[in-house]
Amino acid sequence: GMLSIPKSLYEAAALDGAGRGSTFFRITFPLLWENTRSSLVFITVIAMDMFGITFTMTQGGPDRSTDVLATLLYEHAFLHSRFGYATSIAMVYFVIVIVLTLLIFRVTRRETIEF
Repeated sequence: GMLSIPKSLYEAAALDGAGRGSTFFRITFPLLWENTRSSLVFITVIAMDMFGITFTMTQGGPDRSTDVLATLLYEHAFLHSRFGYATSIAMVYFVIVIVLTLLIFRVTRRETIEF
């Protein structure tokens, strides 16, 4: 985290006349990039899995307007007892999450900065 960044880097930047914005974008943000990438993946997975909210609030909503993949999976598995179909939905969901994760890591790839 931010506590792992040496204070000497900030002191050197201040001596060189760097402002707050410059210090953030040239020192802090690059050194926290790996944490930022991981956070992007977690946020993406959480955004895709809105089962708790949509099921509790609307159960899929009027005319399935708030259905997400997880509510569809739940419906087929536990309401219609189509466990094979629900497993297929889960596998598609798994593949989508893996592809999105790999895409995020590919798009946000940078050289690792050591200090």
